[in-house]
Formats: sequence, C-alpha cells, structure tokens
Amino acid sequence: MKFFNTKYFYCLIIALLLSTSGCLSLGPSTLKFEDSLAPSTTSTNQITSNITLEMFQDIRTKNKAPELIGGKQAGLGLPVNDVSVERPIAEIIHNEFRRELTNNGYSTNNIDENLTITGKILDFWIGTDVTALYWDVYGEVQIEIEIKNTNGKSIKIGPYYSKNIKRTYTGPSDTIMTKVILTSINEVIKKILSDNNFTNMIPKTTK
Repeated sequence: MKFFNTKYFYCLIIALLLSTSGCLSLGPSTLKFEDSLAPSTTSTNQITSNITLEMFQDIRTKNKAPELIGGKQAGLGLPVNDVSVERPIAEIIHNEFRRELTNNGYSTNNIDENLTITGKILDFWIGTDVTALYWDVYGEVQIEIEIKNTNGKSIKIGPYYSKNIKRTYTGPSDTIMTKVILTSINEVIKKILSDNNFTNMIPKTTK
C-alpha cells in the first residue's frame, strides 16, 4: 500500500509539471477544419446534375452560439473553457458529406429523378472527462437525413449517432479534439451511406 501511494504521488507531480510546462492547452480553443475538397468544388451544392446536397439545419439543444461546440477542462477543479469552430458546423458537415458522396461514386450517378439531400444536426459536441492522471476527450455527432424529389415525395432516415473517445495524459489539445470530432462525423456519414433506406432512394453507381 505504501508503494502504491508513493507511485500515485509521483504520477500527480508529473501531471502537474505537464500542465504548467506548456504541454497543456489552456484557455478557450478555436478548431480549424481544412476543406477536404478542391477550392473549385466547394462553392456548389450539386453532387451531380440530378443530386443536390443542401446545408443541414443546426438544431442542437446544446447550442448557445453557432460556433460553440463544447468545452474542455484543464484539470480537476479548474473552470471549463469553451471550444469553438472557425466555420459553421453545417459547412463542416456539408464538405465532409460531399467528399464521401463523391468518393462513393455518387458524382457519376445516373438515376432518372432529381433528388435533394438535406438534414438536421441534432448534436455536435466536444467534452472532457477529467481525472487526476488523464483526460478522456470525446466527440459526439448526431444527424437526421431527409431525401426529397421534385414530386414532393420525401423520406426521413436516422438519426445516426457516433461517439469517439481519445485518452490523453498531456491535456485536450486542439489536434486531439479535431481528430475525435472528425472521426465521429465520418462514422455517421458511413452509417448513412450504408443504410438501405438511403441506397434504395439513391442507389450507388455500378460500373
């Protein structure tokens, strides 16, 4: 027991040194998400001539401000600092979704009817669970999809949810937070594109 207490004490000292040595990102954070598409393709909603991807509506219940996506805590007993994004989250999700549609062959889709993909952002949040030794940084994303045609027919599918957690011993850096939330976004999009309700409305291109 004495050995365990000594080991625990030294771990606390190491954690304290890390938090005061610049390894820990203190204060509010603003995350930057680089476009995954070429600049010439980001200004249009058209996936192909008959498929349009609209910006999703942000209806998060946790939404206190358009750019606020969560909070991080530097350590036990310390205040929670805001985590924001440089661009609207609807734009971030739009670009990631558009990239995946293109990568999965939807940009060359030859379906007969004109379709519009839209949706609602139900959750997009970053947080930290803090202990004396480590931080668990988590990112949650939840999206609902609606597909509409020009005849007024529509289908709502979802919601789709993903949560990813990354444990760190040096604090919740911007890099870790960005990676965690991006992983959750991409997992949600993969769930959408693999859902039979989606592929029945917009079948994948076969070659």
